[in-house]
Amino acid sequence: MDFARTLCHKYREGADAPGWNEEETWMLDTASETVSGVLIVRPKGRIDSKTARDFEEILIGKLNTAPSPALVDFTGVDYISSAGLRVLLMAGKFCSKGGVGFAMFGMNPHIREVIAISGFLQILTLKDTEQEALAAVQG
Repeated sequence: MDFARTLCHKYREGADAPGWNEEETWMLDTASETVSGVLIVRPKGRIDSKTARDFEEILIGKLNTAPSPALVDFTGVDYISSAGLRVLLMAGKFCSKGGVGFAMFGMNPHIREVIAISGFLQILTLKDTEQEALAAVQG
């Protein structure tokens, strides 16, 4: 299993106390593996404007290296922004052009709602479980 960690820092000065500083950290861990010829990418954390570029490099990079059906496991993702949605759309289009399947699974209700509101349910495949997603891209 491959593993990558995106760690972003933002340094800001606190408003209430001059000279007081706070550091904010955003993190996205991304593991990937191949199961029965299907690439499974397992991000954990937030996919937002600060981490989406690295997520794109990992996901699209792996698809470029070895085109295959692909799944994204959302069980460890607690937030996705429009930047993250863009990466999913790119991956879906990439797989479609290559004639291989692309699906997502394990989304929490909030992320599922974001995907639905964005209209991506008509474009991308979303399943509840890994087994259902594997069947969708292999069949």
